Amino acid sequence: MAIFKVAKKNILRNIRDIKAMCIMTLMPILIILIMGVALGGLFEGNELSMRDVHLEYLVKGEKGVFTKGFESLMDEMITDGSSFLEIKDREQSINRLKNDDISSLIEIDEENKTIVLNKNNIYNTEASIIEGVLNTYVSRFNVVHEIINVNPQLIEEVSSKEEGNSYVTLKSLNRKESPSAMDYYGVAMCILFVLYGIMTPTSDIIIEKGKGTLSRILISPISKKELLLGNALGGVGTTTIQIGLIMLATLLIYNVNWGDNPIYAFILIFTEIIMAMSIGTALGFLFDSEGKAVGLIQVFAGVTGLFGGSYMPLQDLGLFGEIGKYISPIWWTNRGMFEMIYTGRMNSYYAAIAVNLGVAVLFLLIASWKITKKEGLVNG
Repeated sequence: MAIFKVAKKNILRNIRDIKAMCIMTLMPILIILIMGVALGGLFEGNELSMRDVHLEYLVKGEKGVFTKGFESLMDEMITDGSSFLEIKDREQSINRLKNDDISSLIEIDEENKTIVLNKNNIYNTEASIIEGVLNTYVSRFNVVHEIINVNPQLIEEVSSKEEGNSYVTLKSLNRKESPSAMDYYGVAMCILFVLYGIMTPTSDIIIEKGKGTLSRILISPISKKELLLGNALGGVGTTTIQIGLIMLATLLIYNVNWGDNPIYAFILIFTEIIMAMSIGTALGFLFDSEGKAVGLIQVFAGVTGLFGGSYMPLQDLGLFGEIGKYISPIWWTNRGMFEMIYTGRMNSYYAAIAVNLGVAVLFLLIASWKITKKEGLVNG
């Protein structure tokens, strides 16, 4: 079929461009190494902070000394823009925890003098600090309370000894550890550099315009639909080879965690590649200047990468950032990928696939509209 002939021609031409292939494969591999090493301490949590921590707690039974002591302890600990709120609806709080809106949900059982700590540790190290504090508090409270009932004079002796067993039940909503710096940037840079692959079909089409070959193709027996899909498919093939090599390098060299079954990660990235090549194909037909098109692509990739969390895990973005992330295809893909890898939840994964394919269809329709304006392309 003509579609595959066009795709094959473009793939072979791009593969033979050794300089471009090296830039698109070796550069992200090097960047992953640099950022993974440079920011490793940040991800490993060498500097722990309780700033901007958002906790919620639920009390079972009437408040007594146990709960009041807990509240007094947390009031002293949670400061600097953090929040500590009592709630009544457990399910709503669990949903906020799953969505990373809060750091922890603490359930207090006044009667049994126990605490259940629910935490999300994908991005938050603060919950680990809370865990340690609660462990110490509950253990000490229960031991001292029992000793008081028997012999109050033994309190000082017991307090000086090592703490006993943990009374804290930890329920992690994530089935795996949070990503290391190398894990994070291994995934994030692969996703980011897919967007830089937009330049592949854009340049191919603009070069053919400049040489006049596109005009001759448009008046040949090949249909516009075959030309359009052939260019997009050629970009998909080239970028898939490049990103496949990067993923393989991250697995074999950096031991990046792509989940229990990396094929799921590849499928999600492949849908992003389809989206990126559709955008590139549309831009190729819309622009006559390769320089202008490449400049626009670089700005687009940089901005969406910033809002998408490619350079740093997203924290407090403010109103502008919160709006920006939802229009960033990278944010959707990053979110779906990390939730799939570290929590096993697939809702965001499927949402990312839908966004990628939806954007792809939109830009293919734009390219189809442009290519039907044959006179404009021939004269352009």
